[in-house]
Amino acid sequence: MQTDYTKIFPTPKGKLSKLLLMMKLTTFILMISLIQVNAATFAQKLNLVQSPVTIEKVLREIKKQTNYNVLVESTNFNTNTKINANFVNTSLEKVMETLLSGSEMTYVIENKNIIIKHKPKSFFERVVENFLTIDVTGRVVDSLTNRPLAGASIILKNSNKGVTSGADGSFSLANVDENAVIVIRYTGYKTREVKAAKNLGTILLSFDVGELKEIGVTVNTGYQRIKPEQSTGAIAQISTKEYESRVSSNFLDGLVNRLPGLMINNTVNFTSTSPDGTQSSRPLFNIRGISTMSANQSPLIVVDGYPTELTLEMIDPNEIKSVTILKDAAAATVYGVRASNGVIIIERKQAEPGAAQFNFRTTLGLTPEENYSRYRWDPEASSINANYLRERQALIVTPNSWGQLFAPSSSTGGNVRRSIPFYILAQQAAGIISNEQAESSFAELENYDNIKDYNRLFLRTAATQTHTLNVSGGTPNALYYITANYTGNRNNQIMNDNNRLLLTGRTTLKLAKRLSLELTTEYQEQRNNGAPVPIPFLIAPYERYEDVNGNPAAIISQSFAPVYNNLIQAQGLLDQNYYPLVDANLISDKTRTLNYKTIANFNYSIGKGFNLLFGGVYENSNSEYKYLARQGSSVINAWVNNYTVTPTAAQPTLAFKRNIPDGDFLRQRNTNSRSYTGRAQLNYDKKIGNHSLNGIIGAEIRSVLNQGNLASYFGYNDQSLLQQ
Repeated sequence: MQTDYTKIFPTPKGKLSKLLLMMKLTTFILMISLIQVNAATFAQKLNLVQSPVTIEKVLREIKKQTNYNVLVESTNFNTNTKINANFVNTSLEKVMETLLSGSEMTYVIENKNIIIKHKPKSFFERVVENFLTIDVTGRVVDSLTNRPLAGASIILKNSNKGVTSGADGSFSLANVDENAVIVIRYTGYKTREVKAAKNLGTILLSFDVGELKEIGVTVNTGYQRIKPEQSTGAIAQISTKEYESRVSSNFLDGLVNRLPGLMINNTVNFTSTSPDGTQSSRPLFNIRGISTMSANQSPLIVVDGYPTELTLEMIDPNEIKSVTILKDAAAATVYGVRASNGVIIIERKQAEPGAAQFNFRTTLGLTPEENYSRYRWDPEASSINANYLRERQALIVTPNSWGQLFAPSSSTGGNVRRSIPFYILAQQAAGIISNEQAESSFAELENYDNIKDYNRLFLRTAATQTHTLNVSGGTPNALYYITANYTGNRNNQIMNDNNRLLLTGRTTLKLAKRLSLELTTEYQEQRNNGAPVPIPFLIAPYERYEDVNGNPAAIISQSFAPVYNNLIQAQGLLDQNYYPLVDANLISDKTRTLNYKTIANFNYSIGKGFNLLFGGVYENSNSEYKYLARQGSSVINAWVNNYTVTPTAAQPTLAFKRNIPDGDFLRQRNTNSRSYTGRAQLNYDKKIGNHSLNGIIGAEIRSVLNQGNLASYFGYNDQSLLQQ
């Protein structure tokens, strides 16, 4: 049926026909353009006559002759396969069909990119595949001791799919082809391959003696290098390849669960008190467990042969050559009582002769805000909490409870922190609100959960970025290794971040035929910015961080009674409620640390197995801690109220007086640590037949001086840097 468009859309005579003509012309031009683009793609010709030739060589010729990039999405496509190439002015389409003939691969062309990928499976193939897959389970143990091997790698052969074994050696792989081959690997053990089955049972792995010898050729004790069999103590070591297999912006993170006997837990902190009375916390970090409760629990840290007083956070993880831990009392024969908590020996990379090599490495890591549903918190947390407190507080609430909240009694008054259910019950008992109003208030508590508001107000996506530049090279007589590293971390909590800058220069100079000098200089700077962010499980789920107007709300359970707080404000005192949003913006905790380090080692080869080493290290560390609470924060209000004089019933004539001036509060602490170590050491290392003899003798002098001062300022102004 022919439709008359002029009747449906009335148009001035002649204009509709022009419009339809233009639409047809545009469509025609578009079709011509698409045909031209498609024709241009397959108009590419290839000329290559060679037999045999690898597919990789043909792909390189395609890029060279057509200027098309070739991308292969699958590692299963063997580009080393050889074919007979007889391409004379052959179209690109024909060449690709020849290369992929007989394989499960196909290709697409997008924006001058040829992408080789697996052919998509049909619906029927996917259904059949699902019926043929199985869930594989098993357990990996040591063949001699039957000890479970935790952390063993279990992967599907020729794929990236895999898992690691748990603490008991067990593992589970889901949706595995029943004809697949499972590969089990564990450091120091022989690799095993087994056919997939629903229950593989116990898989025994045996020691690979050759691999063990390769891994532990020499062990660095800080003073010398020896073979593993020459050590009388328990030693564990990780090499460069093993350490760098995990991308990390922090040295300690790269060691977590990597060395037997070394425990690192950044989520558990121990608090220590310095001589100036200030406290600091550090992660749980020890070897073989906690050896003392009150004394120093940290292991001795040795970097490039010398003990260090600097923090491990200042070590660039990209410079690690090896990490060795000495775990038992045998280390005390070299390091004395300092080794009672174990010894961690860190060796960093050195330059190799050759042309200048430039290496740049950058990483970016994103961590989403915490998902508290993984803690399995009850979805009815507010209801459970409110009803539980309602039942408990009902036992102590009396008709006089509301009136007692106006008095500063140490047991019943308004300066005793109470829960919201207590205040509702107290008003109900005093007749201030009716039973219906009390039930309505409890219903409001039960129907609100603050977790979503907590995430929105206090959390964000964390970001970690690192940039590292290495320059190394030189001649056998003069080697150099220069490193610059910048790391910036934005924490999940708002207004909490840190950054670090590391500059290191190492050089090895051959001063004479038998005399050489190793010189290392370092500059390190670290900044930490912190702000108080509430911990969600310490605040009742029904308490609000914002009021209905979006203004900061007080956490009632951690504040004075509302009526008592209003009373003291009427007397001229300040609001003493706790507002998390206010404190997060008005309180800051900043730290800046500057470290300088110089190491110089002279080596003189005497001959006949003797070698003389003399040198030392000098370290200087300056730290500035700045805690600032601005006017209006709960800290300032509490200070001012505590030291304000007000009239009392016993002394009604006292004049109202504030003894703390208006302004901010600043606590500033500066510490300085200077240390040096000097050492002269004679080494002997000689191999006699099948036997080797080595020993050291020497002397060492060491000095560590720590200084610090602490000052607090009231009425401080962070702009003018003056205080009243």
